[in-house]
Amino acid sequence: MYLRARGLPQVPQTRHFDGISTAADPTPLLSGRFAALHEQYIKLNPFYRGSSYLYQHYNDCFFANLCRDVPGDFLIAGVAFGATAKLVYEYVQFPRLGKTLHLVDPFDRRANGRVADTYNADPERVRSAVPLRSRDTSASNPN
Repeated sequence: MYLRARGLPQVPQTRHFDGISTAADPTPLLSGRFAALHEQYIKLNPFYRGSSYLYQHYNDCFFANLCRDVPGDFLIAGVAFGATAKLVYEYVQFPRLGKTLHLVDPFDRRANGRVADTYNADPERVRSAVPLRSRDTSASNPN
């Protein structure tokens, strides 16, 4: 009744983002601060095509931002090329929070028990692309 009284469409238009659909307003995904950061950092993933990560990344940033005042640090498991990590770091403005963003990935390129060519096996690639202050706690680094 509210929509009809306002002269608005009765059925929200559905927007599709490579396998994910939403009837919510897609404006924050397509313009503004998130869209600019996404455009900048998605290039870290050489396999990114179309809008395949757009909605997922928006949700990652949205919920990380909701949790910015919750006590404790943040963790991203499954880093790949670091695009999501860098995007969340910048969107939530981690330097202002005084928290640590922990990145965890075995970098063994395994997905569902098989080696995947589209996964990153080089943690140095992430370190160079995502220059976050971090401490290497991998087994290969005894420090």
